[in-house]
Amino acid sequence: MKKLITIISIMLISFAPEIISAQTAEEIISKVIQAHGGEKKLRSVGNLVIKGKAHRPDNTGPKVTLQFVIKYPEKYHQSFKIQMNDNQSTHAVFASNGMTHWNVNPMFGIEEPAELSSFEALEKKHELDSLIPFIEKDNIRVVEYKGSHEEEKKVYFVLKVEYKDGFSADYFIDTESFLISKRRQIHRTDEGQEREQIFMLGDYRDVDGIRFPFEFRTTTSSLVYTMDSYEINVSDLDDSIFEMQKKQ
Repeated sequence: MKKLITIISIMLISFAPEIISAQTAEEIISKVIQAHGGEKKLRSVGNLVIKGKAHRPDNTGPKVTLQFVIKYPEKYHQSFKIQMNDNQSTHAVFASNGMTHWNVNPMFGIEEPAELSSFEALEKKHELDSLIPFIEKDNIRVVEYKGSHEEEKKVYFVLKVEYKDGFSADYFIDTESFLISKRRQIHRTDEGQEREQIFMLGDYRDVDGIRFPFEFRTTTSSLVYTMDSYEINVSDLDDSIFEMQKKQ
C-alpha cells in the first residue's frame, strides 16, 4: 500500500505542470472572481470605505492612519495622516473625480491641491484594482496567461492584463485559493524611465460574502499596510471629496 501511495504521489508531482498549464486565462479569471465572492456579489459593490494603518515592521518611524474611499467605477479618495516621532503630524491626499487626478502632499512640497502627472495618475487609478478583480471587462483590452511561477515553495498562475488606457500589470494568482497574491507592474514615467512596482496582498478575510485582503505591502515603501475595516455601499458618501478644490 505504501508503495502504491508513493507511486501515485510521484505521478501527481510529475503531471502537476501539465495540469497547471492546461488552464486558460478565461478559466482562471472565472475562478478568481468566484474565489473573491462571485460575480453577482462583486458587481453589487458601488463603493468601499476602507480604514487602516501603516507602520514599519520594526515599529520605528512615523505612524500612519489611512482611509481609502472608492466609488466605482472611477472615483477614489486616499487620505493619510502621518504622525512623526517628534509628535508633529502632516497629511497627504490622492483623489480623482474620474477625470481629474490630484493630490496634496506637504512632505513633497505640495501644500495645495495639484494635478498628478499622467504617469502618477495612471498608477493611482489602478492601485486598488485587485479588490474587485476582472469585473469591469470593458476597461480591459486583453488578458494573457503567461504560465505558472514558483516562489518560496508556492506556485502561482500569472496573468498579464492590458487595460485600454495603456496600463498593464502581471497578476499572480494562488493556484490553491485562486486569490490574488501579488501584482507586478512595469511602465514608463513621464520622463521615459521604466519603473517597477510590486504589490503583495495577504490576510484575506470575508466581509459580507466578499474576500478582501487585510494586509498590503509594496516594494516602493518599507511600510506594512494593515486594514481595520471595509464598509460596502456606504449610503451617505460625500461626493465632494473627489473634487479638486483650491485652498481659500
